[in-house]
Amino acid sequence: MNDKTQPILCFGDSNTYGYDPRSYLGDRYPENIRWTGILREQTHLDIRNLGQPGREIPGYQYEMQQLQNLIDTMPTPPCLWIMLGSNDLLNGRNITAETIADRMRAFLLYLTHQTVFSSGIMRILLISPPRMRPGQWTNAHIQSESARLGSCMETMLHELCREKQLSPRKLLFADAGLWNLPAAFDGVHLTEEGHRIFAEKISVFL
Repeated sequence: MNDKTQPILCFGDSNTYGYDPRSYLGDRYPENIRWTGILREQTHLDIRNLGQPGREIPGYQYEMQQLQNLIDTMPTPPCLWIMLGSNDLLNGRNITAETIADRMRAFLLYLTHQTVFSSGIMRILLISPPRMRPGQWTNAHIQSESARLGSCMETMLHELCREKQLSPRKLLFADAGLWNLPAAFDGVHLTEEGHRIFAEKISVFL
């Protein structure tokens, strides 16, 4: 997908951060267990973990601008990998997969209007989050909408590319919800094995 000299910014939530659900203090897995760290170790690429526990899809101008400011200060324009939507579902009252996909569409529209993208330098990989399982943090509605999120995001992305005449080679999609990733007791966070499988699956986009 990317020029091997380009940094890869992984912009996500706790499953990018590498949150360890066994910890009571908000600790994270060691770097060599997190999927970003596994990829960095295997490829020696500049893969940067911008995961933040609790992060939802940015919807306010200042949230989007913070990411844009980071990109603008980098000497080499990055590839941007985005994996968000789980917290939108967990924190929203009966929110649907379609609503989350609409939020992501607005965020992508902001990013694709930036010069670094429109000039053809930066590419974006949208990753639909891992499917949530039965657990302490989930209920039937969350599990059902999580299972639908990948198809909703993929449909949204195809429509966005067609409407805005964006090249699919610059705005790619991966559905981690189809990868049968093991989740911890909370039904949300990846286990150590889940991170390993995730790294293996996402490596085809390097």
